[in-house]
Amino acid sequence: MKTMRSRANFQDTGARRAGALIRAMAGDLRLSGISMARDTVGAVLIWVALGTPVFLGIAGLGLDASMWFMERRVMQSAADMAAIAATNALSNGGNQAALQAAADHILSENGFALTAADNFEVRSPPLGGPNTGNANAVEIVLRRPGNRYLVTQFIDAVSIQTRAVGLMRFSGELCIIALDETADAAVEFTGTASGDVNCGIASRSNSDTSIHVGGTSSISVTSAHAYGDIFLEGTATLGNDVPLQTYAPMMSDPFGPEGRDLQLPLLATCDPAPTFGGPPGTTFEVDPGHYCGDFLIEHREVTFNPGTYIIEAGSLEIKAGSTVVGDGVTFILTASNPEDVGTILFTSDSNINFTAPTTGEYAGILIFEDPNAASYDSAGDPIQDLMVGGVNTNLSGAIYTPKREIRFAGGAVGVAQCLQLVGRKVTITGNAVIDNDPSVCETSIQQRWVRLVE
Repeated sequence: MKTMRSRANFQDTGARRAGALIRAMAGDLRLSGISMARDTVGAVLIWVALGTPVFLGIAGLGLDASMWFMERRVMQSAADMAAIAATNALSNGGNQAALQAAADHILSENGFALTAADNFEVRSPPLGGPNTGNANAVEIVLRRPGNRYLVTQFIDAVSIQTRAVGLMRFSGELCIIALDETADAAVEFTGTASGDVNCGIASRSNSDTSIHVGGTSSISVTSAHAYGDIFLEGTATLGNDVPLQTYAPMMSDPFGPEGRDLQLPLLATCDPAPTFGGPPGTTFEVDPGHYCGDFLIEHREVTFNPGTYIIEAGSLEIKAGSTVVGDGVTFILTASNPEDVGTILFTSDSNINFTAPTTGEYAGILIFEDPNAASYDSAGDPIQDLMVGGVNTNLSGAIYTPKREIRFAGGAVGVAQCLQLVGRKVTITGNAVIDNDPSVCETSIQQRWVRLVE
């Protein structure tokens, strides 16, 4: 029995020892496992601590860079617009101040605001690139600090820069320009119109008949330029020195905001217009000034002394056997009410000899109608400025009627040495004849092209 107990005790003791050893080993393994897990977490935390700024920096750089690229696209569009506007100003004889003003204006008009931190430069000629030193080019450089939203701790500063270059080219002179952008036959020769215009014609209309030559008209021009199409009808001919230019870029208004930007004079108290009374053949001499009402001349001889004649709420009508001369004169038709702006009427076998001034604000301008004038009357019919019925004219200068149609018709004989017609619509009809000699023009309308080249 003792032996048996001894064995039992031995077995119990061995079992207890074995259990204790196993428990001890298990405990050591558990302890070892816990120790290893802590080391791994610590290492991971160290790497995370070291890597997080890098990951955040890369993510932040990506987000900020996308914002910089978006900003640069907006800035590039602004630079392109400024280059075109400044080059247009250059093509019209603008100085550095005019170029800067044109660039600033177009940015303001399109809602692009320059900040105090921006560097905006308008250079002519350019200082870099393939057009360096080209006096017919304008370079725009725009720099702006980039906003740092997420990379402030990694990048000290960012500069965004864009650049654009506009170039102007001249390809001849124009003497007939239609400004309406949608009218059919904006420039039209019809009936038996004929003549060697000796310069270019242009239409800003997008119509399929932007320039229309019909009837038996026979016209010779140096160039024909249409924003829309050119239509020849019947036996009409249009001789030209260079190929017809259809669906071409729109020409700018040479006297409007994109060109010389002619301005109306400030209106003050006006004098009544002369009545030109007396028997036929009575002579008159008129001084420049500000007049109200119609200038109606019929069977009279009138001399207009050099200067500017403002005709407020009145027309200039020369009729029936009158002889009228004026050297260095400009007639401005205006009114506070657009419907009251007068018109031009030259008719009935009169002799007219007008030349525009060669200096001053209105150099080269014979007739300047208010750009705010009504284009249509109360019945919806277009308002026209007419030279009709056997008028013998010698006109040297520009007739500018941006809201009205200029119409030569029914025997008007243009023996002008330098006649320029710029109107909403220009029509030459009947047996009208125009013979120009631009070589004697004191001022010319250049056919110019302005485009981005860099």
